Amino acid sequence: MYNRITMLHEIQVVANAKVNIGLYVSPKRNDGFHDIDSIFTLAPISDDLTVLLALGENECTVQCSFVFDGGEKEFLLPENNTIVLTYNAFCKLTGFQKSVQVIIRKKNPAGGGLGGGSSDAASFLFALERLSGIVLTTEERWKIAEKVGSDVFFFLYCLYNNEKTAFVSGRGEFVKGIKSRTDLYILIVCPFVHSSTKEAYDAVDRRLEKIDVGKRKTEKELVDMYNKPISEWKFFNDFTPVMTEKYNLIAKAISDVKESGALFADMSGSGSSVFGVFDNEEALMVSYNKLRTVWTCYAQLSPI
Repeated sequence: MYNRITMLHEIQVVANAKVNIGLYVSPKRNDGFHDIDSIFTLAPISDDLTVLLALGENECTVQCSFVFDGGEKEFLLPENNTIVLTYNAFCKLTGFQKSVQVIIRKKNPAGGGLGGGSSDAASFLFALERLSGIVLTTEERWKIAEKVGSDVFFFLYCLYNNEKTAFVSGRGEFVKGIKSRTDLYILIVCPFVHSSTKEAYDAVDRRLEKIDVGKRKTEKELVDMYNKPISEWKFFNDFTPVMTEKYNLIAKAISDVKESGALFADMSGSGSSVFGVFDNEEALMVSYNKLRTVWTCYAQLSPI
């Protein structure tokens, strides 16, 4: 028997992006997944979702548009997108049968390593609980996340715990909140090189076969590094060498962000988006004004 809350008929939710501050990937496990160690933090780009109860039963329809340069155009999602996967998993788990309509205004670019599809799924599940009146346990939410995507765990953790930053390990299911810094200003540059997660992991697997992986970073090492001055950060993303080798545009974006004044810059996730970190708003805006004539940029004007 589920706990229940007052049902709504329509709800609007925001789905924030994330960046990986350091991303260490271990060789593929027997189940096909990879263990990772990373600091995840919410980032300044977000998608807007409107979720409504609809007529009929057992149907989830998704309408998606991409907001870009002041305009808006239709964005076609794959048939088995993260919203539909979440809906199907929720219905199977709870017995919920009502139809829903989801309208997404997407600003988080697909294939950018910013967790857009996973964040949409987490925010949609949050909305589903309120539309259905059903309150899931953390374990039940995790069961749904397992069927949708590894980054969903982090976004669910943030939504239900009002957190912004966490140490993430395993395939992504081990999430431990850490105190967010209030002096980090983030700028994101989108080269709009579409990188599939599978393509990126295949390339990392080939790299890991050729190098000595050595001792992986521990939670303490990563959290201690996160709390150091930004100029002393030595974070590393295992995807960066293979993706910058394949896509010169990503390498150029990292170089431009560093040259614009960022104290730290790297690719987020499996790419292709690049982020720079600053310790004050003035430096952030100087960089933003330099880069926005060349790149599509998103600037976080105050700490998340």
